Amino acid sequence: MITFLMTVIVCVHIMGCFWYYSAKIYYFGPNTWVYESQLYDTSDLMLYLISIYWAISTISTVGFGDIHAYNERKLYTKILVEMIISIFWMIFGVGFFSFTVSSLSTLLGTLDTRSSHLQNKITFMDEFCT
Repeated sequence: MITFLMTVIVCVHIMGCFWYYSAKIYYFGPNTWVYESQLYDTSDLMLYLISIYWAISTISTVGFGDIHAYNERKLYTKILVEMIISIFWMIFGVGFFSFTVSSLSTLLGTLDTRSSHLQNKITFMDEFCT
């Protein structure tokens, strides 16, 4: 569980940094999530926390929509950095949760098998003793 949580924290941090950087490369100008959300006067720490909030809400498939990619108007002029990052993170989130659910269900199934295997050994020992 600790390894799982550390992996989530590292992945969320990296994606939050990418999200922050996607606006910073355009100097927080028009058509970035910072400008369109009217956060251009916000400190770097607060923008980082907002980026982490975006990463967590997106990977958890909640996606409130308050922070999202805004550079769709640059369809033919520039690379759609924010949209590409969002798409990648959403696909990663679906795969991540699918893997997590399957791992947990396998773990729970194995625990039941282990307990029944232990019970069989105890029953065998009781029969051997009698």
